[in-house]
Amino acid sequence: MDKNKHKMVIHVFIDTNIFLDFFRCSDASLEDLNRIFDADDGGAVNIHLTKQIYNELYNNMDSVTSSSIQGFREGESHPKIPSFMKYYGEYEKIQRYKKLYDQAYKAMLLKAKKDAKSKKLLANILIRYIFKKNVIIEATADIKSKAKERSKMRYPPGKKDSLGDRINWLCLLKHVPDNEDIHIISKDEDFYSKAYDDKDSPNQFLEQEWGNDKSANFFIYRTLEEFVKKHINANTHTFHTKREEIITELKNCKTLAKTISVVKKLNKFFYFPLHNVQNILEVLCCSSQLDKNVGDPGIKSFVERIIEPHIMNIDNKEHLNFIDKIKNND
Repeated sequence: MDKNKHKMVIHVFIDTNIFLDFFRCSDASLEDLNRIFDADDGGAVNIHLTKQIYNELYNNMDSVTSSSIQGFREGESHPKIPSFMKYYGEYEKIQRYKKLYDQAYKAMLLKAKKDAKSKKLLANILIRYIFKKNVIIEATADIKSKAKERSKMRYPPGKKDSLGDRINWLCLLKHVPDNEDIHIISKDEDFYSKAYDDKDSPNQFLEQEWGNDKSANFFIYRTLEEFVKKHINANTHTFHTKREEIITELKNCKTLAKTISVVKKLNKFFYFPLHNVQNILEVLCCSSQLDKNVGDPGIKSFVERIIEPHIMNIDNKEHLNFIDKIKNND
């Protein structure tokens, strides 16, 4: 869909540290990542991606993921139970749940290591998709030269002698249209005010620079969740009414070939709300032909990329078994 057809587009920049949170032990939600990418996919949001961010992300992704898995492994523990407490009735329950915990823990660790090695973690899949779909802004020689000058002058953003944040900022100044606000999602303090009583406001120098150069405003957010709650709502997704039509088409499929064909259409979308996912699962689970042909790569891709991010909110055992069957069919 042509983004220019929308009367109002929110221009967004997501810093490397926000992307890397999805590979750390953090509160980052893949649902928020899905929703902002979906808004970008439909044109309500324009995510500006730079080559600098791409390089930083892929340079650090493996080490951050490895560190998180190592931390998960080292965190395995159970309380030591004194002998005199083993006579209580709850002791047997603890032992039983401990066994279940150990089994789930080992299975979870094995899956995470396997998916990390093959770059099939959900965060890998989502981020790879958005970088593939969008234009990545390359820093020109002029931008790099100006970044060096900013560094010498100690102009934000960025630490002393650091060019990365300065390159990103200059790329945004060049590529975001005039008269358009910029919304930056970052935990980097260089983007924030230095005033002791106003730590969550934009850096005054950057705010003034954006206002002078673009005749627009500069907004800052520490988390994706903060941005999504404020800007991504039901109205943002009205451009995906076509999605509902294809789900209805899926419900009317009579053959395996037709089902696979319609899922291919659904795969062109980036995000589906939970109620859509539940409807799709109900249709796929009831497909007798699909039950015998679970190895279709298009359906597996759809399950991994679209359905699995909702897994915590799916409690239908039949649906969960179907997801496992698709995922584990190699």
